[in-house]
Amino acid sequence: MLTIFNHDLNVSEFAQSILDATPVVSICWSVDLQPLACNAEALRLFGVGTRDEFIQHFDSFSPTCQASGEVSHVVAQHYLQQALMVGQSHFLFTHQHRNGDPIPCEVIIKRLTFQNTTFVISFTFDLRDKLAMQENMMRAESDITARDRLLIGVNEVAKLLMSDLDTPFDTAVWQSLKTLGECAKVDRVYIWKNRIIHGKLHCSQVFEWSGGATPQQGADFTIDLPYDEVIPGWEVNFRHGKSVNALVRDLSESERAQLEPQDILSILVMPIYLNNNFWGFIGFDDCKSERLFTKSEESILMSGALLIATALLRNDITSSLIAAKEEALQSTASKSIFLANMSHEIRTPMNAIIGMLTIAQKTDDADKIQDCLYKINKAANYLLGIVNDILDMSKMDAKKLALINRNFYVQNLFNTVESMMQDRFDSKGQSFQIMLDPKLPKEICTDELRITQVLTNLLSNAQKFTPEGGNIALTATVNSLTQQECEILFCVKDTGIGIEKARQDSLFKAFEQADWTISQRFGGTGLGLNISQHIVTLAGGNIWVESDVDCGSSFYFTIKVAHGISVAETPISEEIAYDFTNRRMLIVDDVEINREIVLALLEETGAHIDCAENGSIALQMVKESPHLYDLIFMDVQMPVMDGLTATAHIRALDTPWSKTVPIIAMTANVFAEDVERCLQAGMNDHLPKPFTYDTLVGKAYFHLHKH
Repeated sequence: MLTIFNHDLNVSEFAQSILDATPVVSICWSVDLQPLACNAEALRLFGVGTRDEFIQHFDSFSPTCQASGEVSHVVAQHYLQQALMVGQSHFLFTHQHRNGDPIPCEVIIKRLTFQNTTFVISFTFDLRDKLAMQENMMRAESDITARDRLLIGVNEVAKLLMSDLDTPFDTAVWQSLKTLGECAKVDRVYIWKNRIIHGKLHCSQVFEWSGGATPQQGADFTIDLPYDEVIPGWEVNFRHGKSVNALVRDLSESERAQLEPQDILSILVMPIYLNNNFWGFIGFDDCKSERLFTKSEESILMSGALLIATALLRNDITSSLIAAKEEALQSTASKSIFLANMSHEIRTPMNAIIGMLTIAQKTDDADKIQDCLYKINKAANYLLGIVNDILDMSKMDAKKLALINRNFYVQNLFNTVESMMQDRFDSKGQSFQIMLDPKLPKEICTDELRITQVLTNLLSNAQKFTPEGGNIALTATVNSLTQQECEILFCVKDTGIGIEKARQDSLFKAFEQADWTISQRFGGTGLGLNISQHIVTLAGGNIWVESDVDCGSSFYFTIKVAHGISVAETPISEEIAYDFTNRRMLIVDDVEINREIVLALLEETGAHIDCAENGSIALQMVKESPHLYDLIFMDVQMPVMDGLTATAHIRALDTPWSKTVPIIAMTANVFAEDVERCLQAGMNDHLPKPFTYDTLVGKAYFHLHKH
């Protein structure tokens, strides 16, 4: 039989091998509670080099009991004695390793009897791995609890933003931030939105909830902050989808300078992307503890942030749609009023024309007929002005209104305006002054006709809304002057009825007037100022008004013009004797009354005139009699062959005359593209219908003498 222990309790090599094979700390004790043997695990746990050292000096490194706090072998002997008496014992203690590390342990002691010899064996379990596992499990349970809490919070946010239609939107967003903040156990939650200012990305706070911290909302540092100046590096991180999840003390100096004054200890800031665009960011501040947010917390909080940001975007779109709807309804109402007013404005001069024609037809009184013709002419010119305004509005809507810049003398511009307006001022006994800055260039390059249109629009309004005997002044001053360019400031000032401040914003809108009741008292379509604004904008300037009720009005506008190159000056008042004797002209128009008007207007010039009813007949006439005609007036829209086609065929004839004979378009097509098509077809000029004697004969005179 194998002997394990002899009477002197010596441990055999076999017994020692069994102890060493045991994976836990194992110690063999005598009945007098002295250590007899131990395994290698015991040496490792107690930090002892040899078994002899362990056995001889055990008292010097015996454990401390976790339960009682008593020291050394007293506690150990108590539990060893208990095991001898009852067969086993069990206790916990925290052993301090020789290097100072605390080691939590669990001890199980068993009594054994072998060959009439009694002894005890203790088994000591190192609890560090077990406690670490328990700690990890607790942490995991805590993470799961936190995750569940956040998921419930995000679900609540979804309900707030998508289901509760009775809650005001701002209240729902604030409540959503509060819900996320409380679920994340933070002290402050905020949303910042991006916008571009002067080419740089800025952000400003749009919503905030603050629980246990001082609110940021409304402070200077929450409005239009440039990323690159205030929080450098954040924009780059956000554009790469990276969050800022950190203890504030670990951040850069510039970041701490922004965050520490707000008492922030821990921060999580995440970028928000909507439709693949960097929209802004959401932030969570912990002002009471230092902690890093877990990845699951980040992910869930981002879901909540996206819900809020999407709701913000949806609300913006909804608000825009509502505003657009209201604007459309307002525009519809304005257009309805405008159309009613326009009908009145058109029918009034038409009524005058028809009425005066009827009166003239029923009288033989020459003076009465002349008076009727004068009033017909006045009404027709007014009607033509309305038609021109409507055409200009159509050009603006089609983005076809453009300036035709030419060199001209500045003085001629003001001479033209004065000649057009003086009679109207005289009719109401109003004084009219023109004051020019002596620094104005003598010659400029811009669209003289369009600038004249703006000035006459403003002066017509001044004349209309200024009572009899009032004063009206036109001034032009130099705002800035360089070698290449000059900015001119115009002002039309009157002593009229003035305009309320609240109504001034609508002055320059299409189809609107400051007060529609004004049109009932003074007339007008309400288009002139909108057209004027468009022209001024094309000229690189601005237009505005300064006015108050019963204090008159001052309309200002600026334009930028180039310095003009010398032009041949023709005084406005110069009279030209139109004598076209020995000149032959061809009038091509399918409407008989139009041919009759041209024949009547040219009759006193001495010209010989032939007529053709369409382009085909005109082409045949010039083929049969080449070199006969000195000038051709050509309508554009005609049956059989239109004017553009007829012109192209004439230019294609194999004669020198066909290449040089002046061909002037005579048409009601007046848009810029219409003029361009005429020129491309080979015509020399464009005469818009309706035309006056001066414009018709003037065009003929210019081209006959040019050739």
